Amino acid sequence: MSEARHRSDLPRPLLLSVGLLLLVAITLVDIGEDLPPVGIDDTASVVSSHDVRLRKLGDGAVVPILNDGTELPTISADKAGFVTGVIRGLSRGRKLTGTDPDAPYRLSRLRDGRLLITDTYTDTSINLDVFGSDKPMLLTVALWWGSTAVIARLIVGDPQRYPFLLRLFATIGAAGFAMILALREVNTTASAVAALLAALAVWSWIEVTFLTGKITGLTAGDKLYAATRTDGFARHAVSALAAILWHELLIIATVVIVAIGSYGSSNDLALLVLLLLWLMRSSAKLNLFLGVRNLGEGFFPPHLQHLLGFMRQRRMNPLMPVSLLLAGTIGWHFGNVALTASSTHEAAAATIIATLAVLALFEHLLMILPVPAETLWRWSLANRRSSP
Repeated sequence: MSEARHRSDLPRPLLLSVGLLLLVAITLVDIGEDLPPVGIDDTASVVSSHDVRLRKLGDGAVVPILNDGTELPTISADKAGFVTGVIRGLSRGRKLTGTDPDAPYRLSRLRDGRLLITDTYTDTSINLDVFGSDKPMLLTVALWWGSTAVIARLIVGDPQRYPFLLRLFATIGAAGFAMILALREVNTTASAVAALLAALAVWSWIEVTFLTGKITGLTAGDKLYAATRTDGFARHAVSALAAILWHELLIIATVVIVAIGSYGSSNDLALLVLLLLWLMRSSAKLNLFLGVRNLGEGFFPPHLQHLLGFMRQRRMNPLMPVSLLLAGTIGWHFGNVALTASSTHEAAAATIIATLAVLALFEHLLMILPVPAETLWRWSLANRRSSP
């Protein structure tokens, strides 16, 4: 069968989806470069300011009340949830410093319409208009699910397509790296979304090199692999690492290159995304090695089925609680960063990292819950090949 035939056999919607993601990312970069960074320290643009206490209504809205009892316009429920979260964070800061927890907050309206809340004791100001949009979070979830589905759909098909897939995703990865460099000093919500897309483009290339079997590790026939064989658990662990060694080194080299390219930049979100993906993927591999309920056999093409021999099926292992705690802590930390962000870029970037951490926690839970992980991507695995 010719290569042209393999190319035409690729599902057109999937290729169009990949092209659309790149087009959207490029458009976001173009738009983002024309938008100034959003900060909150332009006090000259304040048109009104009041010291207030906040009262929460039954529908979730918040009413600012002046010291003399006068009520200001209500903050709608879609923003009020973030307002109360911000107040809780500021209140904890007051308790730690021993300041008056009942002191009023200063609510300021800027000339451009933004609403600020300021702690009158610490002068910490937070832009409330940073919050209220769940688009970065929803986009992160959609890209997480969609990218996994697209790659799984392509990999479980005809292996004769692999050479073309490798070239396609190498191009996508190179475009992602170029985008990371282009976004170094762009600090907008659009640039945060584009950085996420760029990081996922690079990571997708890494995944495809492994799943196609192009870059994995040592095999049983390699002399170096044979030299790693020792007795007992140590032999099993070293052999498992040897089986994916080249791929692990590829990930390390890629992250180092991105870190060098991002050094000194004000927008390092892509690097943070890659580091988080690497950390949580390493955690998942270790848990699979130690033993979990669901091994995710459906995601392994026939030429990688031998890796299942390094995994153990059991209900739980000692590392899993640590992994869940780690993912949860990262999500909690960056969630708090989003709630106290001073710009839309910082809030969007922190939201993206927090969402990815929660998704990583969810992926780890799928390993131990009595639900097959493949259920979420059933359609993309429908054409998987059987082992020879």
